Amino acid sequence: MQMDDWNDQDLWQRIQQDDKAAFESVYRCFVDVIFALVFKHIDNRNDAEDVTQDVFLSVWEQRKQIVLQKKIFSYLYSVARYKTFRYNRDKGRTDQYQRQWEHFLNLDQSPGATPEVFVKAEMLRLEANMSREIEKLPPQMKKIYQLNYEEGMDTAQIATQLIISEHTVKKHLVNIKKRLHSMALRLF
Repeated sequence: MQMDDWNDQDLWQRIQQDDKAAFESVYRCFVDVIFALVFKHIDNRNDAEDVTQDVFLSVWEQRKQIVLQKKIFSYLYSVARYKTFRYNRDKGRTDQYQRQWEHFLNLDQSPGATPEVFVKAEMLRLEANMSREIEKLPPQMKKIYQLNYEEGMDTAQIATQLIISEHTVKKHLVNIKKRLHSMALRLF
Protein backbone atom coordinates (compact mmCIF):
# COMPACT_ATOMS: atom_id res chain seq x y z
CA MET A 1 0.00 0.00 0.00
CA GLN A 2 1.32 3.43 -0.94
CA MET A 3 0.57 6.61 1.02
CA ASP A 4 -0.80 8.23 -2.12
CA ASP A 5 -3.49 5.55 -2.39
CA TRP A 6 -5.33 6.80 0.72
CA ASN A 7 -6.36 10.12 2.17
CA ASP A 8 -5.30 10.76 5.75
CA GLN A 9 -8.68 10.00 7.30
CA ASP A 10 -8.98 6.66 5.51
CA LEU A 11 -5.40 5.78 6.38
CA TRP A 12 -5.92 6.75 10.00
CA GLN A 13 -9.09 4.68 10.19
CA ARG A 14 -7.13 1.65 8.94
CA ILE A 15 -4.43 2.28 11.55
CA GLN A 16 -7.07 2.46 14.29
CA GLN A 17 -8.32 -0.92 13.08
CA ASP A 18 -4.84 -2.38 13.75
CA ASP A 19 -3.64 -2.32 10.13
CA LYS A 20 0.12 -2.61 10.66
CA ALA A 21 0.84 -2.19 6.94
CA ALA A 22 -0.91 1.20 6.97
CA PHE A 23 1.09 2.27 10.02
CA GLU A 24 4.32 0.99 8.47
CA SER A 25 3.57 3.07 5.40
CA VAL A 26 3.14 6.18 7.57
CA TYR A 27 6.33 5.34 9.44
CA ARG A 28 8.41 4.95 6.27
CA CYS A 29 6.99 8.14 4.82
CA PHE A 30 7.62 10.37 7.85
CA VAL A 31 10.38 8.85 10.00
CA ASP A 32 13.20 10.84 8.37
CA VAL A 33 11.37 14.16 8.67
CA ILE A 34 10.41 13.52 12.29
CA PHE A 35 13.98 12.48 13.09
CA ALA A 36 15.31 15.70 11.53
CA LEU A 37 12.96 17.76 13.69
CA VAL A 38 13.97 15.92 16.85
CA PHE A 39 17.70 15.92 16.04
CA LYS A 40 17.57 19.70 15.52
CA HIS A 41 16.74 20.09 19.24
CA ILE A 42 18.54 17.05 20.68
CA ASP A 43 22.16 17.13 19.62
CA ASN A 44 22.83 13.47 20.48
CA ARG A 45 22.03 11.21 17.52
CA ASN A 46 21.23 8.11 19.62
CA ASP A 47 18.91 10.04 21.91
CA ALA A 48 17.26 11.70 18.91
CA GLU A 49 16.67 8.25 17.39
CA ASP A 50 15.19 7.03 20.68
CA VAL A 51 12.83 10.01 20.90
CA THR A 52 11.82 9.52 17.26
CA GLN A 53 11.02 5.86 17.91
CA ASP A 54 9.09 6.89 21.01
CA VAL A 55 6.96 9.24 18.87
CA PHE A 56 5.87 6.42 16.57
CA LEU A 57 5.53 3.89 19.37
CA SER A 58 3.28 6.17 21.43
CA VAL A 59 1.13 6.97 18.38
CA TRP A 60 0.72 3.25 17.67
CA GLU A 61 -0.08 2.48 21.31
CA GLN A 62 -2.62 5.30 21.57
CA ARG A 63 -4.08 4.98 18.07
CA LYS A 64 -7.54 3.97 19.33
CA GLN A 65 -7.88 7.14 21.45
CA ILE A 66 -6.43 9.62 18.96
CA VAL A 67 -8.95 11.68 17.02
CA LEU A 68 -7.20 12.91 13.91
CA GLN A 69 -8.39 16.40 13.06
CA LYS A 70 -5.72 17.32 10.51
CA LYS A 71 -3.10 15.57 8.48
CA ILE A 72 -1.25 12.62 9.97
CA PHE A 73 2.01 14.50 9.60
CA SER A 74 0.66 17.45 11.62
CA TYR A 75 -0.18 15.10 14.45
CA LEU A 76 3.20 13.32 14.32
CA TYR A 77 4.94 16.70 14.23
CA SER A 78 3.07 17.84 17.35
CA VAL A 79 3.91 14.61 19.18
CA ALA A 80 7.57 14.94 18.16
CA ARG A 81 7.74 18.49 19.47
CA TYR A 82 6.13 17.45 22.74
CA LYS A 83 8.45 14.44 23.19
CA THR A 84 11.48 16.63 22.41
CA PHE A 85 10.37 19.25 24.94
CA ARG A 86 9.89 16.54 27.57
CA TYR A 87 13.29 15.00 26.81
CA ASN A 88 15.04 18.37 27.23
CA ARG A 89 13.09 19.19 30.36
CA ASP A 90 13.59 15.77 31.95
CA LYS A 91 17.32 15.82 31.20
CA GLY A 92 17.62 19.21 32.88
CA ARG A 93 18.53 20.86 29.61
CA THR A 94 16.74 24.10 30.46
CA ASP A 95 18.60 26.22 27.88
CA GLN A 96 17.54 23.91 25.03
CA TYR A 97 14.02 23.68 26.45
CA GLN A 98 13.72 27.48 26.63
CA ARG A 99 15.12 27.98 23.10
CA GLN A 100 12.80 25.32 21.71
CA TRP A 101 9.79 26.89 23.43
CA GLU A 102 10.68 30.33 22.01
CA HIS A 103 11.31 28.84 18.58
CA PHE A 104 7.85 27.29 18.41
CA LEU A 105 6.14 30.38 19.77
CA ASN A 106 7.72 32.37 16.95
CA LEU A 107 6.52 30.00 14.23
CA ASP A 108 3.80 30.98 11.85
CA GLN A 109 0.65 30.68 13.93
CA SER A 110 -1.47 29.10 11.23
CA PRO A 111 -3.63 26.17 12.43
CA GLY A 112 -1.17 23.58 11.14
CA ALA A 113 1.82 25.21 12.81
CA THR A 114 0.62 25.79 16.36
CA PRO A 115 2.08 23.42 18.93
CA GLU A 116 -1.38 22.44 20.19
CA VAL A 117 -0.49 19.09 21.74
CA PHE A 118 2.50 20.54 23.52
CA VAL A 119 0.69 23.63 24.76
CA LYS A 120 -2.19 21.55 26.15
CA ALA A 121 0.17 19.14 27.87
CA GLU A 122 2.30 21.96 29.26
CA MET A 123 -0.73 23.82 30.57
CA LEU A 124 -1.96 20.68 32.33
CA ARG A 125 1.49 20.09 33.81
CA LEU A 126 1.77 23.71 34.98
CA GLU A 127 -1.72 23.63 36.50
CA ALA A 128 -0.94 20.42 38.37
CA ASN A 129 2.34 21.81 39.67
CA MET A 130 0.67 25.07 40.66
CA SER A 131 -2.03 23.15 42.56
CA ARG A 132 0.61 21.11 44.40
CA GLU A 133 2.51 24.29 45.29
CA ILE A 134 -0.67 25.94 46.61
CA GLU A 135 -1.43 22.85 48.70
CA LYS A 136 2.01 23.20 50.32
CA LEU A 137 1.30 26.76 51.51
CA PRO A 138 0.88 27.26 55.26
CA PRO A 139 -2.84 27.30 56.23
CA GLN A 140 -3.12 31.10 56.64
CA MET A 141 -1.34 31.79 53.33
CA LYS A 142 -3.47 29.19 51.58
CA LYS A 143 -6.66 30.80 52.89
CA ILE A 144 -5.48 34.26 51.78
CA TYR A 145 -4.60 32.85 48.34
CA GLN A 146 -8.06 31.30 47.98
CA LEU A 147 -9.87 34.44 49.09
CA ASN A 148 -7.82 36.69 46.82
CA TYR A 149 -7.23 34.64 43.67
CA GLU A 150 -10.19 32.29 43.67
CA GLU A 151 -12.90 34.43 45.27
CA GLY A 152 -11.62 37.81 44.08
CA MET A 153 -11.58 39.53 47.47
CA ASP A 154 -9.33 42.56 47.98
CA THR A 155 -6.95 43.01 50.91
CA ALA A 156 -9.44 44.96 53.03
CA GLN A 157 -12.14 42.30 52.61
CA ILE A 158 -9.68 39.50 53.43
CA ALA A 159 -8.41 41.38 56.50
CA THR A 160 -11.96 41.86 57.74
CA GLN A 161 -12.95 38.23 57.16
CA LEU A 162 -9.82 36.76 58.77
CA ILE A 163 -9.63 39.41 61.48
CA ILE A 164 -6.04 40.38 60.67
CA SER A 165 -4.42 43.62 59.51
CA GLU A 166 -4.35 44.65 55.85
CA HIS A 167 -0.56 44.88 56.19
CA THR A 168 -0.43 41.17 57.13
CA VAL A 169 -2.61 40.27 54.15
CA LYS A 170 -0.37 42.27 51.79
CA LYS A 171 2.73 40.63 53.26
CA HIS A 172 1.24 37.16 52.72
CA LEU A 173 0.24 38.02 49.13
CA VAL A 174 3.81 39.17 48.38
CA ASN A 175 5.18 35.92 49.82
CA ILE A 176 2.66 33.85 47.84
CA LYS A 177 3.68 35.60 44.61
CA LYS A 178 7.36 34.98 45.39
CA ARG A 179 6.73 31.27 46.00
CA LEU A 180 4.68 30.83 42.84
CA HIS A 181 7.19 32.83 40.79
CA SER A 182 10.03 30.69 42.15
CA MET A 183 8.08 27.54 41.28
CA ALA A 184 7.45 28.81 37.73
CA LEU A 185 11.17 29.51 37.24
CA ARG A 186 12.01 25.96 38.36
CA LEU A 187 9.64 24.57 35.77
CA PHE A 188 11.27 26.45 32.93
